[in-house]
Amino acid sequence: PSTVIFTPDTEFGARLLVEVVRGCANLCRFCWAGYNYLPVRAFPADRILEIAAAARPHAQRIGLVSIALCDHPEIERILQALVDMGYGITPASLRLEDLTPAIVRLLHQSGERSVTVAPETGSDRLRRVINKTMTNADILDRTDLIFREGMENLKLYYMIGLPTETDEDLVAIRDLTLEIRDRMVTHAKARGTIGRSYCAAPAASSGYHTGNGTPKKRWRLMHQSPVRPFTQFSYRWRMYSGCHCSSRPRASSDSLASIEAMNHCRLVTISSGRSPFS
Repeated sequence: PSTVIFTPDTEFGARLLVEVVRGCANLCRFCWAGYNYLPVRAFPADRILEIAAAARPHAQRIGLVSIALCDHPEIERILQALVDMGYGITPASLRLEDLTPAIVRLLHQSGERSVTVAPETGSDRLRRVINKTMTNADILDRTDLIFREGMENLKLYYMIGLPTETDEDLVAIRDLTLEIRDRMVTHAKARGTIGRSYCAAPAASSGYHTGNGTPKKRWRLMHQSPVRPFTQFSYRWRMYSGCHCSSRPRASSDSLASIEAMNHCRLVTISSGRSPFS
């Protein structure tokens, strides 16, 4: 599947969107898409490049659509060919454990300056609960790789309200983000350009909620000590729909309507350690 109509009057404008891989083999316990789209299917590299070549007169940038982009066995060949065509490449969220120097370098060569990854939690223990095997040491190692290859900005996705979550797990989100920020600054000093690291923390669905306070109160806990400059925290109250692990009955239409209203008004940003909830 790919874009067939190019027009500046749409959200993505003249950007070509093409699906690279469908499904994900990791099967994280919170991810509906990983289970729904089994088995994992990688679209033929030659077909992807054929579509990209045909669309090049109409598109300057290409968006690679996938929940596990690096699962494609020929992803480095695809990226190299797209760079050679002159495309600016915009990937979906990247899985940290699959990043290689070649992948990050090719994205940077295409003009990309930001990467989005999802550590999900700040502690190794809670990450194992949701079936993610990356450790904080692995995450910091990949962070070094990302900034070493020239990337300037990094967006991090975490979740609040996972099963067995404790206050220490929330503080670990803040601490891990600040460690990542320190690595960003170390590499930025060498090139004289400092980017920004973003921490977005959606609340997990009600089926995940641990009862240890509302997401608002849990979020406040993460900011008991000042956040350093160049680290931006944003809070989104979002209800994950279709979450296969939830044991609670489906919400009524009235409840869903109120949740949707919250989705639109509950976007706040915390910058330089100042909480909008204080």
